[in-house]
Amino acid sequence: VVATPTAGPTPTTAIGTETLLIGNLSILSGAGTGYGFSAARGVERGIELWNDAGGLVVGGKRYMLKIDTYDWGYTADSGRTATEKAINDGAKIIFSVGTAPSTGAQQVTEPNKVLLLAQTASDELVTTKFPYTFRILMGADGLYSPGMDYVWDKYPDKRKLFVTAWNDATGKLVWETWKPLVNAMGWSKVDFQYYEPGTTDFAPFINSYLLPANPDVFALVSRTGETGLLIKAARQFGYKGIIYWAAGGGSVPELQIAGDLAE
Repeated sequence: VVATPTAGPTPTTAIGTETLLIGNLSILSGAGTGYGFSAARGVERGIELWNDAGGLVVGGKRYMLKIDTYDWGYTADSGRTATEKAINDGAKIIFSVGTAPSTGAQQVTEPNKVLLLAQTASDELVTTKFPYTFRILMGADGLYSPGMDYVWDKYPDKRKLFVTAWNDATGKLVWETWKPLVNAMGWSKVDFQYYEPGTTDFAPFINSYLLPANPDVFALVSRTGETGLLIKAARQFGYKGIIYWAAGGGSVPELQIAGDLAE
């Protein structure tokens, strides 16, 4: 649901209209496109609503908003490159999707004093060290904890947990944010193993780590798309336990990849 903005206050003196360029950086290729395309369109639709309402009036000036959408895949390097292009094109505000590219974007937005509105679960990106970065998605506490609390309460006899996250700097950021919350719950045993981002065949991972651990709950701190492959492989190779994944965006790609196995 998108709330329709109201027009800004009517100024008492005549004002000119300027254009404010916004960079809309999303995942339009590689892992996470199911989330990326919908997130990009959501920002575009929001801009349309603001312009329909007369734009923004700030500091005695009226601004009509222009949005340019950029693809930044799902890596920190691509995030930095796309952000550099957006700023060079004149963007004053950057919307970002994903922890990985947001870390790269932040390397550019902070020194240039450009606002970064990041969809990220990582708490590390929104500390006082980064005054121009703001989070527009729940953090790990709000994103992961409610679902895990539900599993904990619904299945009181299920207390062995196995967690996986993707093995790069940003996957580690998300897991390190969530890990204290998991440990505080009191699981009888918590096993953990990273997987390599970009993996398309998870059979070795499932057979080498998940099945030998034989957990009651398999929790995924994983990227969109790869999550569907993990779910599918786990079920195909006989895992019968609970699979838990908190979707920062839509879960449509997971349902498309895993099909009935996602049920």
